[in-house]
Amino acid sequence: MKSLLKKTFLLSAFLSSSLIINAQHLKIGIQPGIGSYKMSELKDLNKYVANNVLHPKTISNYPCYYYYQPVISLEFRYISVGFLYSFHSTGSRISIKDYSGEYRFDTKIKGKTFGIIVGGTLNPDKKIKFSLYSEIGLLQSNLNLNEYFRVNNMQMVDNNYYFNSKNYYVEPGGKISYTFSFICFEMNFGYFKQFGNGYFEGKKGMKLTLDDKNIQPDWSGLRIGFSILLDFKLSEEDDE
Repeated sequence: MKSLLKKTFLLSAFLSSSLIINAQHLKIGIQPGIGSYKMSELKDLNKYVANNVLHPKTISNYPCYYYYQPVISLEFRYISVGFLYSFHSTGSRISIKDYSGEYRFDTKIKGKTFGIIVGGTLNPDKKIKFSLYSEIGLLQSNLNLNEYFRVNNMQMVDNNYYFNSKNYYVEPGGKISYTFSFICFEMNFGYFKQFGNGYFEGKKGMKLTLDDKNIQPDWSGLRIGFSILLDFKLSEEDDE
């Protein structure tokens, strides 16, 4: 994976230096947004935990949550090419608590992506522009799992587990953009689709399993974001 990441970085650097010579605009900014996350196999694990003899309640089960990503892109008249690095997170809690004790099963998962985005502008001569885009890239997930059990004042269990996985993703979508002076505002709507066979793995080859089947994350879901970018004009060609 490290070798692939290094090759991707070198390829990105080469493409950037080649494309910037002919680009008309350079845009740099950040995109905060909100995403939904499928996490079907982790939700199956939660169902299994919730059916234990204590009958705990599911308080949270991988809900929609915020994401943010720095973005840099080179734009031509009809197409754009860019690079982005995004951060996602969500989690779950299953618990029960009364005078006799407490049981808690918590998970926190974070995802980082490094991707390439290519877009096509449908109406380049308009102030309000409509575009289609597609992202593809690498996805790394980090899962922290904590199980806690207390009877009266006696702590019976307090275990922490850490797992990692590496996969890939694509995200097709559309966006609306408007530039005022040197600031560009964008609203995007997309669908993030994870693919690959990167299952959770911990220290010393430890696997996260359910019914003898390995578990992996699934960040697939809708993405809605709002970008604020600085727009640096590199040439006058878009007026021709």
